[in-house]
Amino acid sequence: MPRFTLRQMEALLSVAETGSIAQAARQLGLSASAVTGALNELERALDSTLTIRRKAHGVTLTPTGVHVAEEARTLMSLSEEIEQSTRGSQGDVHGRLSIGSYVSLGPTVLTPLLAEVAGKHPGVEVEFSTGSQEQMCQRVLSGDLDLAVAYDLNLPAGLRTVPLGRFTPHAVLPQNHPLTEQATVSLRQLASEPMIMLDISPSRENTFLLFTAEGITPTIAYRTTDFEVSRSMVGAGLGYAILTQRPAGDRTYTGQPLEVRRLHPRVRSLDVVMVCNARARLSRPAAVMMEIAQALPAHVLHPSDP
Repeated sequence: MPRFTLRQMEALLSVAETGSIAQAARQLGLSASAVTGALNELERALDSTLTIRRKAHGVTLTPTGVHVAEEARTLMSLSEEIEQSTRGSQGDVHGRLSIGSYVSLGPTVLTPLLAEVAGKHPGVEVEFSTGSQEQMCQRVLSGDLDLAVAYDLNLPAGLRTVPLGRFTPHAVLPQNHPLTEQATVSLRQLASEPMIMLDISPSRENTFLLFTAEGITPTIAYRTTDFEVSRSMVGAGLGYAILTQRPAGDRTYTGQPLEVRRLHPRVRSLDVVMVCNARARLSRPAAVMMEIAQALPAHVLHPSDP
């Protein structure tokens, strides 16, 4: 029989998340001494040092502590599934799902997925976040997120991917720009024009890759890490943008019209995938989300391709 308890594992996970015994105690509704005691008992049970505790610098995990915390997340998820399975009828799915998304995929891909899981499995409690692709993938690898939506580009090792769809980069131009008279535009035509760069990975790297393949360099006038800000700046006539996601309406938040043109020669498309930790066992809510994502018809996740 294991010599540790789920409560001790919960204390370790909370300390790992907050970096503080005091904050972990508040999060768990326990006293600081109770959290300290749980950590001490867990270390004794495993005969290992899991934490480094310094008054002025909080708590950090040792390499062994990081490994135990990763396994603890799986253990806690499984215990929740066992508990929830006794409360619902057969086929009901309950539990917590943590999912992330690369920021520009949040509105077009993540949101429809959240709506589907909410409609089909209201017992699933969803926590979601958006950010850079690197941030989201590292959080999946660390066990902080169950799943993430990302581009299949420069993904770190250790992830398993499930394809969701394919998107093609395109040019976004302000209304009345001379190039809007053409059905398609080339990167060479755009190279001397002021560009509004979506300066977040992997969009930044992919944009440079497209221009490098043509042997040219874009003229970057502005940089932003916000997808909608880049579109609004185009609408204001400050330049053009190369974007991969295309909202259903070609207007900015303030109503300014945008002109979208296909690039020629046609550039390579990017695969959008859902990623999970290849070493971790998926919780039932995460597995259900995977199933939903793969079953959704193309028009739900894929805006019109220019």
